[in-house]
Amino acid sequence: MQKILFKGPNISMKNENPDIKEIKTLADLPSGTGSEYFINAHGSEFFYKPTNLGLWGKIKSYFMPEPSYLSMSIFSDEGTTSVLDITMLNKIQNNTIANQCNIVHIFSCHSGAAQHHLDWIQGNMVLCTYNKASDANIVRLAQSNYDARTKNDFLLIEYIRDHFHLLVASDFSISYKLDDQIYSFSLSANKIKKMKSIAELPAFLHKEYKAFVKFYKNIHAKYHKSYPEIFNLNIETKPKELTYDDLIRVFSRALTLETYNFNKLSLSKIETMLNQKGLYTDISIGNAIEQGNSELVMCLLNYGNTKVSNYNLDKAIEKGDLAILKAVLEHSTIKIESYNLDKAIEKGDLAILKAVLEHSTTKIELYNLDKAVEKGDLAILKAVLEHSTTKIELYNLDKAIEKGDLAILKAVLEYSTIEVGSSNIYTAEETHNLDVIELVKKYYNSTINTITSEENTIDTTLTVVEEVPALGEGTEGV
Repeated sequence: MQKILFKGPNISMKNENPDIKEIKTLADLPSGTGSEYFINAHGSEFFYKPTNLGLWGKIKSYFMPEPSYLSMSIFSDEGTTSVLDITMLNKIQNNTIANQCNIVHIFSCHSGAAQHHLDWIQGNMVLCTYNKASDANIVRLAQSNYDARTKNDFLLIEYIRDHFHLLVASDFSISYKLDDQIYSFSLSANKIKKMKSIAELPAFLHKEYKAFVKFYKNIHAKYHKSYPEIFNLNIETKPKELTYDDLIRVFSRALTLETYNFNKLSLSKIETMLNQKGLYTDISIGNAIEQGNSELVMCLLNYGNTKVSNYNLDKAIEKGDLAILKAVLEHSTIKIESYNLDKAIEKGDLAILKAVLEHSTTKIELYNLDKAVEKGDLAILKAVLEHSTTKIELYNLDKAIEKGDLAILKAVLEYSTIEVGSSNIYTAEETHNLDVIELVKKYYNSTINTITSEENTIDTTLTVVEEVPALGEGTEGV
C-alpha cells in the first residue's frame, strides 16, 4: 500500500523515508487503489451553528450540541485555505476505486473531532487520530508518532501492538468504516493520570489491550476476505513486553499532554503523576512557561528529577515573565550559556537581562557585547558593560563605531579597560561621520597621553639610583 504525506503550511514535520510521497494540495491526491495517508496540518475544533432553529431547536441545540468538526489549514492554488475534515476525507475517497480502502492518520491539533462525522464519509476507510477533539497536539509527539509508523514496513496492526502503551497515553482513536458500517475504539489516558504508582500501569495496559484485541478480532472475522489489504494479519493476543523505561515514557507522555492542555482540573492530576520518580519533565516545563502558568512551573521545578534545559531557559526569557524567569534561574541545574544571554539582550527588557546577568554562571563573551552594541539600547548596553566578566577588544569598539550611535559609542569608549587603537581611527574615518570621527580621536589622544604619562613615570623611576660609596671609604666588615 502506497504511503503519502500531506503537509499543511507552517508544518516542520520531517520525512526521512524516500518511499513516502509528499503532496501539498488536494489537487495532488493520487487516483487508483487505496493508500495510507499521513495528514499533518494545523487544526482547530469547529462548531457549526445552524440558524433559524426556532425555540425548540435552540433548546435542543443547547443541551445536545452538534458534534464538532475538525478544520485544517492546507495549501491551495490561491495560497492557503481552511478545509473541514469531511471535505478532505471525501476528496481522498473520491480519488479511490470503489471497494478499495484507505488508511488515514491525522496528526493535527483536535484531530479526534474528525471521528465525529464518519457517517458522512463515502466508501471504506480506516481513520486514526492521536488526541481528543478538545485537545491540542504537540509537534514533537506528532513527529514521534509519524516516525514510529513509517520507519519500517510493519502493517498497521503491528504498529498499534508495538506502540499500544504510548497510544493509550495519547488518547488514540481508530475507526473502521466498511460497507457503510462504522466500528470505533478509543483509548484514554485519564486513568493513568490518577494512578498513584507506576505499579498500577501494567495491569491497566494489559486490560486495555485485551479489549482492543476483542474489538479487532470481531472486525477481522467479518471483513478479512473482503478487504485482505487491511486484514492480512491476525493480531497478537499478548501485548508487547514492556520495560520499566517504557512505563516511564507512558507516564511522561500523559504528563506532557496534560500540561499542554492545562485546565482547572489539571493541577491535581499533575501533582499525582509527579509522585512517580523518573519522569521526563522537559517538554512539560516548556509548555508551562509558554502558558505563563507560574503555579505549574513551580510544581514542575520542584520535582526531583527535573533538569532545566537551556532551551527552556530561552523560553522563559522570551516569555518575559520576571517571576517565572527567576524561578527557572534559581533551579540548581541551570547554567547560563552565551546564547541564553544573547536571547536576553535581544529581548530588550532590562529587568529580564539583569536577572540573567546576576546569575553566578553568567560570563560575558565578546560576541555578547557585540549583540548589545547592535541592539542599540543604551540601558541594555550599560548593564552588559557593568558585568564583572566584561572585557572590550578593538573589534568590539569597531562594532560601536560602525553602529554610528554616539551615545552607544561613548558608553563603550568610557569603559575602564578600553584602549583605542589606530585601526579604530581608520574604522571611524570609513564612516564619514564627523561626530563619530571626532569622538574616537578624542579618546585615541587620551589613550596616547595616558600611555606617554605611564612611560615618563617609568623613566623617572629608572633615573633614581642609590648612591654608591666612593672607593676606599667602604663600610665596616663583619
